Amino acid sequence: MLAKQAMQLSGLSIAAIQNDKDICVRLVAYLQKELSDDDDVLRVVTTTDRNWFPGQPELTLRGWRRFVKAAESAKPPLHATSKDTPAIDRILSEYESNGTWTTTAEFPAPDADDFDLDAVTAAQETAENAESILARLELAFNAYGPMQGGSADAPGALTRHETMETAADAFATLCVWNKNRATADIADLASVASDAPLVI
Repeated sequence: MLAKQAMQLSGLSIAAIQNDKDICVRLVAYLQKELSDDDDVLRVVTTTDRNWFPGQPELTLRGWRRFVKAAESAKPPLHATSKDTPAIDRILSEYESNGTWTTTAEFPAPDADDFDLDAVTAAQETAENAESILARLELAFNAYGPMQGGSADAPGALTRHETMETAADAFATLCVWNKNRATADIADLASVASDAPLVI
């Protein structure tokens, strides 16, 4: 419903989206930005079986470890073998170290006296790095298979920890959203850079 409303407000049609991939990328990025704090979309709404969720997922190492720590006291608890996530931790640290990038809206016009082409190029490089890191991070979250301990009847059995799996899916969704936003910003930054006057 929200997607249809956004298309109506923007004057877009299905045909326009099918014929212009650039429009599609921007529409997806816009909708994802608008929905980025929606608990229902992120599937982290607290229900009877998810009452251990510590809040909304944040794409940081601290945010991820907060969920892992909370899952340790969930019912059922996260199994000890699923508490260590070195691949996810490493890539999250890399993502945070890469930093955020400046969007085109924050730069002066290419023909302005204070326009800085080097700054635009640096922002584009940061966004490109983020795009690559987020692709790997999404794969890491999707590969994570959290387990829970067995029951009293079968103490040695391990089964999937479904609610922690739901949490990991929410983090993977954030990766996709941020990656798509980076992709759209890379195109915008490249366009701004190409419009900059040549310095002779």
